[in-house]
Amino acid sequence: MIIQHLHEIQHRCGYLPENELRALSARTGTRLYRLQEVASFFPHFRLKQPPRVTVRICRDMSCHLRGACQLLKKTQRAASKRSDDRLVVEGASCLGRCDRPPVAMISSVDHGDHEQVYTDLDKETLANVIKAAISNGAPRTVGPGARTGRHDAANHDLRAGICRPQPVQLAAGSLS
Repeated sequence: MIIQHLHEIQHRCGYLPENELRALSARTGTRLYRLQEVASFFPHFRLKQPPRVTVRICRDMSCHLRGACQLLKKTQRAASKRSDDRLVVEGASCLGRCDRPPVAMISSVDHGDHEQVYTDLDKETLANVIKAAISNGAPRTVGPGARTGRHDAANHDLRAGICRPQPVQLAAGSLS
């Protein structure tokens, strides 16, 4: 029952704010430290407000062999030059598209934790998709017939629509 309440709060707020946990504690008679124990145990619960856009770049073997580590480092370097905290770039383990490496998943909390998977990435295409996600708040589809997908972290079921990026002509520059 507690987990369901935590899911409802996170869905409504995007994370689990302290005041919401205190209110839930009072409503259910559950001690606050117990709620915090449960919330901190499960990785899909957030106790801090998430960044607007999160980029996860796969580091597993097929992506690694196609340059994902360099892509990750360059993207992290560019993201670290930003003056705001709207973007986080991190490595991930297997995003389920080993047939089209390198792969990244871009999430936007502004649109209900919407997550989009992109395949066959190069630095320029990834930079363009990230710029669009930051400015629009939603990951951008960059290929014909591309679908939107979601990753449900609660049950680790990947139901992501896959986008095969096509070259996009935008002005050259960093992610800032």
